[in-house]
Amino acid sequence: AAAEAAAAVPASTTSSFTAVLDRLAAKVDGYRRSVEYVQDYIDIAGLKMWQEELARLVNYAVEQEANRYVRRKVYDAESRYQSKVAPIPAAVVRGVPRSLLAARTPPAATTSTKGGKAAVPRAVPQDPSLTFMGRTLFALAKLTAPEASTYAPEACAWFTSSTEVLPATLWGAAAADKAKKRGGLLGGGSAPKETPKPAAWPAPRKVCGVETFDAVERALGVVGLAGLDTLLALHVVHELTKFVDEYKARAKPLMALIERLRDDALEPDWLPPAGGDPAFYAATAKKLDPLASLAFHRIRKIGHCQLLRRSVAHSLSLRARLDASHLHQALEAVDVAVLDDVREHYRKQAGSSSSSSQDDDDDAGSSTENPYPLDSPTTTTTSTENLLPRLARLLDAAGFADPLEKVYVAAEPLRGLPAVLLVVVLSAAAKLDYDPRLGTLVKRKSRAPLDGYVLVVGVVTVLKQFHPAYTRQLLAYLGQFVGATLQALPGGQPTSAAEAAQGGSSSSKKGSAALADAAAATEPLPNELLNVAWFVTHLAREAKLPNVTDFIPADVLHLRPTAGRALKD
Repeated sequence: AAAEAAAAVPASTTSSFTAVLDRLAAKVDGYRRSVEYVQDYIDIAGLKMWQEELARLVNYAVEQEANRYVRRKVYDAESRYQSKVAPIPAAVVRGVPRSLLAARTPPAATTSTKGGKAAVPRAVPQDPSLTFMGRTLFALAKLTAPEASTYAPEACAWFTSSTEVLPATLWGAAAADKAKKRGGLLGGGSAPKETPKPAAWPAPRKVCGVETFDAVERALGVVGLAGLDTLLALHVVHELTKFVDEYKARAKPLMALIERLRDDALEPDWLPPAGGDPAFYAATAKKLDPLASLAFHRIRKIGHCQLLRRSVAHSLSLRARLDASHLHQALEAVDVAVLDDVREHYRKQAGSSSSSSQDDDDDAGSSTENPYPLDSPTTTTTSTENLLPRLARLLDAAGFADPLEKVYVAAEPLRGLPAVLLVVVLSAAAKLDYDPRLGTLVKRKSRAPLDGYVLVVGVVTVLKQFHPAYTRQLLAYLGQFVGATLQALPGGQPTSAAEAAQGGSSSSKKGSAALADAAAATEPLPNELLNVAWFVTHLAREAKLPNVTDFIPADVLHLRPTAGRALKD
């Protein structure tokens, strides 16, 4: 009954989604209380049995749902969660209720006509889920899709707001027309010098937040949240693998163009590209549009899943701190101790490799004193092989893991990736505007699949899979774009050969001077410049990057208001 109720979770509105979860939570809580009440009369560990069986049911559903992402499928008869004594009815767990089948069926074409033609109904999106866990995740993903919502980082929640005619509504029609006529290096508009009052912005409405994940936890338990986290991680791995494979296939015919742009136009990165041609970035975006559009599609999905994983981790961490504080503190201590042992082992190993051959005996002794945690002589081989994997699973279940710090795939180097990511960021920056109520970049068109913070998290996750040099190169290209944009402003001066020999410090000083001249002038700054400054600031925060001012002046990074003032009005 619980599986059937969870399978019918709708995703149309937040209220209906939460209402179904509340009904399921009430039903599950009633079953649990009944078992807990009866256990005292028949002398059984009823609550323990309930927790074990619920975990077995949820893990079975997660295992069957994960078959979509793994090569070696685990069928029902091979599942380790099945039992001959108490078998899990696969037809119930994997079955789709009639109500959901009716919701999946596209409506019939209406007979009403408009202009002599029959109106064609819009197709209903198909849910590919196999179990109730997959359908719950599908409902969450649909509710927080970038097409319908915007993620506010300071609130850790998704909001909706009216952004169809954002420049005309917030700046006034005259300011919007002037911005469109003036344009920027990518053809986008410019922001006004005076930000409108928050009262002029449409009031955002929360569609998913901490309360939503708390409702999921009440309905499916902590093991249900951990199962959603597992499915999201598998989906991220799937999308990253597709990203790498598609990039290799699509970039192969464009590799000569990418290398020519990188070597002849973008290098050196402290000089304006292509001799300071204002149309360079627009032309580059047009040439690389097929590859950049494909990369943006995958990056958007990756960023969306990562933000959902982070929200799930926050809920798991909260439950662990409240319900199992001693276990939470013990896991934290063990995690620190194991990491210290690993670092000490490799430090001793590096010291022994650099020592002379006559100290081999001493080095062998130091290696024995600091063994790798898997090679501990105090435990058996069977248990030590499972130490780190078991600890990692416990840490994930307690919400310790940071999804943005993980390496999901072992990818080979992708040539020209920073240049393609530059085009992705600049193309998105021309279609976004800053919303001070949410503290993030929002789309100008209401149905566009754009979200500023989803893009930030997606780019951070992709860069994490490669060498840190890729991140530094992307920051250098973005700093080059900022410098070229500032020099194109009225009062900006081109960089001379002597200043180019001094490198980025001279460019930063000149950029700050050009910014001061632009601030004193009447012309507003290009919107792309402001959006790129916001993007770099949050990219550095999420990726924990120091010294970002080596690429972009600090005055430029602080052009946008701080996100800490968001959602206070």
